[in-house]
Amino acid sequence: MESPQFIWQCADWPNFRCDGARVSAEIATARRAQGGVEGKLAALGFEQRQHLATDAWTAETAGTDAFTPLVLASQWAPQLRLGTAIVPVYTRGPGLLAMQAATVAELAPGRFVLGIGASSPVIVSGWNAAAFEERR
Repeated sequence: MESPQFIWQCADWPNFRCDGARVSAEIATARRAQGGVEGKLAALGFEQRQHLATDAWTAETAGTDAFTPLVLASQWAPQLRLGTAIVPVYTRGPGLLAMQAATVAELAPGRFVLGIGASSPVIVSGWNAAAFEERR
């Protein structure tokens, strides 16, 4: 059986448990594939800094959180500028949001941009069981 692409496709959603070994193996496979492409480009004479992406942006809707991929990218591609396109402010407390942003900023000094937003009622209330209301 093929692994689900999105977390809500798991048979035991929403009561699932993360399989760290499986996730680690999938990340390692993706990294090897990425390295293979970079190696082929280098063999053809392309210099990574001039011809590959300069930025990596993440967001939170359906899939990973916005910060974990940036932590990985900060170590794998030290030339990239990293940013969260939009991280919902309603789905985590301000302290946690600040800690996550500070962690990426520390791992990628001068290369991290934090983008925050309100998100939507479906994601905030429906998926995260938090109140989606105007705060003053």
